[in-house]
Amino acid sequence: MPGLRELYWNKALRQSEEAIKHNALVPLKTQLRKLGTQYDQEFEIRFLTEIPPPTLRIYGPKENPFLPWDEALEIEKISYRHTLILNKYPVQKGHMLLITNNWEPQIGWLTLEDIQALLLVDKDTSGLWFFNSGPSAGASQP
Repeated sequence: MPGLRELYWNKALRQSEEAIKHNALVPLKTQLRKLGTQYDQEFEIRFLTEIPPPTLRIYGPKENPFLPWDEALEIEKISYRHTLILNKYPVQKGHMLLITNNWEPQIGWLTLEDIQALLLVDKDTSGLWFFNSGPSAGASQP
């Protein structure tokens, strides 16, 4: 998108390279399929090509994977409540997560501060942003 500086995105790409060197990231192997273009937007989907690591196949309650998060994955403190980190199990390089600094249940509502933090990141770096609202939506924490 025009006007975006993509500072977070570029920092995420550099941080990904360093995190891979230090085994802090476990990239998931995927196959990319382009779905075409609509409204000047390209769409793509990624399919896992290998069985995920055992830590991703555990069902039921899990420890909070973000407290504390691995500092090698930290991209930027966004606010006193939020931090932008790399996904430890990315499906593509630079896969970011905007997390709260303290534990919050993922089945509750987003707060105004959550939306403001997301908008701050989105003003710089475009992307697909979604909220994992519970286990059936892919939440990695209770």
